[in-house]
Amino acid sequence: MEKVFNAEIAVNNEKDENIAKFYVFSANVFKKLSDQDKANEYYGKALEEFYLLLKKLKNDPDKDDSQLEIFNEKLAIEIMKYGKESIKTAKTYYSIGNIYKSMDDHEKRLEYYLKGLEIRIKLQGEEHLDTATQYNNVGVAYNILGNTDKALEYHNKAIAVRVKVLGEDDTKTAFSYANAAYVYRDVNQNETALSYFEKAINIYKKTEPKNTDKKKELFLQIIELQKKIYGEEHEKTANSYYSLGGVLLTQGNTDLSLEYATKALNIRKKIFGEENEDTTVSYFSIGAIYYKSEEPQKALEYHKTALKIKEAIYDKKKLQYWVILLLYRDSL
Repeated sequence: MEKVFNAEIAVNNEKDENIAKFYVFSANVFKKLSDQDKANEYYGKALEEFYLLLKKLKNDPDKDDSQLEIFNEKLAIEIMKYGKESIKTAKTYYSIGNIYKSMDDHEKRLEYYLKGLEIRIKLQGEEHLDTATQYNNVGVAYNILGNTDKALEYHNKAIAVRVKVLGEDDTKTAFSYANAAYVYRDVNQNETALSYFEKAINIYKKTEPKNTDKKKELFLQIIELQKKIYGEEHEKTANSYYSLGGVLLTQGNTDLSLEYATKALNIRKKIFGEENEDTTVSYFSIGAIYYKSEEPQKALEYHKTALKIKEAIYDKKKLQYWVILLLYRDSL
């Protein structure tokens, strides 16, 4: 019987899908003959062929319908080979969900994400990193469908697992904090959103010094929320403008860097005045931006101002020190 199968495959060799389907047919025949080992072997061959078909479709702009058909056939084979509840089928449910995402069918997307999640919880438990990833995906799908309560429930589940397994200083934890923050922002829970964005940016500062795009994105969100909560002319808003300027300078965007650094300086001058450490730091920062922009005269101007303020602050502190020393001496 196996020789007959192989002969038939050779005839159909020019069509990959025929090969895959014939492998499935062969496997089903062996299954009926109670030869489960042979059935699994041919199911495995079919899965390999479907994998090759999907690889060929990777760069096809109109691939969604074809991919969906192949993944559904792949899923049926995996269920026959591994059973309804296996990690393989969970992964395929996720892949089908992603195709529906690409097709903007987010209800179907969510349906398949939830099927995959249910299997992962049953096989891997609620506190597994793969489960946390799927919590995140389900949260995103719920948010797109407008169910923000469910979105927050699943994002916070993902956070809880990632904090427990990976710790507070892992980028995946930061990713979950940021995803939850977007939902809190959308439902106008601005203070909670801000605290989550700040948790995320603090992790990226520690662990991803080179990931400037993500830091830029997070700082922009933080600034918008700080302006809503505290107003434009607030110390925290100024600090975020200053930090964003630094990120943009690292990216080589000196014009935008200068814009945000100047905003930080103007706020600090208004709040603290000229003779202040934070104001001084802003002057130095703007000088550095001008230096990188190859405007040495401007750079020198700002550095001189910063140095002059620094000396004035130092002289005042020195005077205060001597006054305290004299008062202490007179009290003896």
